[in-house]
Amino acid sequence: RVEALAQSYIRFASKNQPLFHLMFGRDVADFSAHPTLALTAGKSWSLISAAISAGGKKENVATLTASIWSMVHGLTGLVIDKRLKPENIGAADLSELVGKTIGLFAVHLD
Repeated sequence: RVEALAQSYIRFASKNQPLFHLMFGRDVADFSAHPTLALTAGKSWSLISAAISAGGKKENVATLTASIWSMVHGLTGLVIDKRLKPENIGAADLSELVGKTIGLFAVHLD
């Protein structure tokens, strides 16, 4: 389920680049003035955390959530800004790249 969330996150960002940049860019420094934006931006964190917990993980959920969200978010930024192409690191496409990167965490999700 974590991989499915990561796939959705990167697809959303790819299809909605201006919104993604608004949500996570530097244009809006103070989310307190934009509560809906803050809620939307934080939803992916909550979904990843819930998926990790639903998988039976009880320890280090916050650390795993931070690690996975950071990796997915950074990967997303690199891909949509065209600084990283899946084929340049041995993946056939974006879906395979996400699967391989989430796979690095598999041992911690069991």
